[in-house]
Amino acid sequence: MGYTHYWRYCDNTDADKEGFKKALPLVRDICQRYKDVLVKECDEDLPPEINEENCFIRFNGIEENGHETFLFKLGEDFNFCKTARKPYDLPVCECLIVLAAHIPSVSISSDGFWEDGEFDGEWETAIQNVKELYGIEFSLSD
Repeated sequence: MGYTHYWRYCDNTDADKEGFKKALPLVRDICQRYKDVLVKECDEDLPPEINEENCFIRFNGIEENGHETFLFKLGEDFNFCKTARKPYDLPVCECLIVLAAHIPSVSISSDGFWEDGEFDGEWETAIQNVKELYGIEFSLSD
């Protein structure tokens, strides 16, 4: 068991594909801002992979600061990423907020969401960063 973030994807519409494309500049910015803690895979010295043509995003933390790879792929109906609260947890949270804001059929949940509307882990920081940098509001009622 570990600290995990989840996402569901329900449709495969043109609006979802367009939303993914609109989210990519923000995802690229997130990966750039966290370039000191992100790689494609924890044991590879390659940058995060953001593939517009095949509609996916892939990254992990560096070496022992990595855990499970964050792989968001448009078209998969359910996925998750256990970050174990390692340093790459914050960019995972920020990316999920950005993706959920742009792709109509994406919903996110997390072990860091509490039933009373409170957040745990990096969520408060991620929510604040995404609001300040990209103008995206996020709450559990979204």
